[in-house]
Amino acid sequence: MNLVPLNQTAGLTRVAPWWTDKNQVALCKRTAAKDCDADEFDQFVSVCRDLNLSPMRKQVYAFVFNKTDMERRNMSIVVAIDGGRSIAARSGNYRPDNQKPQWTFKAGLKDALKNPHGIEKCTVGIFHRPTKNDPFERIVHTVYWDEYAPIVKNGDPDAYEWVGTGEYYPEGHARAGKEKQRKKLREGASANVTERLDPSKQQWIKAGRNQIAKCAEMGALRKGW
Repeated sequence: MNLVPLNQTAGLTRVAPWWTDKNQVALCKRTAAKDCDADEFDQFVSVCRDLNLSPMRKQVYAFVFNKTDMERRNMSIVVAIDGGRSIAARSGNYRPDNQKPQWTFKAGLKDALKNPHGIEKCTVGIFHRPTKNDPFERIVHTVYWDEYAPIVKNGDPDAYEWVGTGEYYPEGHARAGKEKQRKKLREGASANVTERLDPSKQQWIKAGRNQIAKCAEMGALRKGW
């Protein structure tokens, strides 16, 4: 790691921003932003620089969707909760809440697959002041489980088949000349669709209360900053 000391303050060494160090940039490209193409990576670095956030510290993420389909491919840059807290803390006008998150539970919403705790909503507060001359005031934000929890629909895979659409991938596409396909329910088959929390998002399954609380806190941070 080729980190450049800027000054010494209270025994701590400040280092140059990661985007000014070619080794750190290369590391980011190989790891945190490995799915990005050249333009997407430049855009990601630009946003990290504007917000002064580090993807290596998991403060910000670059998610690339439909990576193999150039027509539908897109990148989404997401500021994580630690990134939001960092932005707020640097302002000098932020204090974390002195209360625990307020969850609302309803027995009728409890579902082993979709909502193990029966959470209806969660409210989280933070302390904010417009300037350093103003007193801190608590602002809150509420989010609802059914609007934020990653619920997916799973059907019997054998009940579906892939059929041609009559449309073809254009020249220059990785699958140029090949017919586009769509998934169709087989004739006479039953979909047997089941709704559940996305199995790829294990934290929502293991720690749903914490996950929904972070969503609420991020909403409060957006209100303030």
